[in-house]
Amino acid sequence: MRIAVPLFDAVTALDAVGPYEVLRMLPDAEVVFAAATPGIRTDGAGSLGLPPPGCPRASTWPCGWPN
Repeated sequence: MRIAVPLFDAVTALDAVGPYEVLRMLPDAEVVFAAATPGIRTDGAGSLGLPPPGCPRASTWPCGWPN
């Protein structure tokens, strides 16, 4: 089962990461982040950047990360 956690500009970090942390423990569940458009989404404070869907592992960034 694939579960999508929506991402949008000014998302509260806990609203994205909290469900991910809980739902990823379900057997046979694949939890993904989804956004209406490609690009980095930042939290309401502008301090946490979440990678766009389909971005490789964080160690391979920039993957569209703003300069």
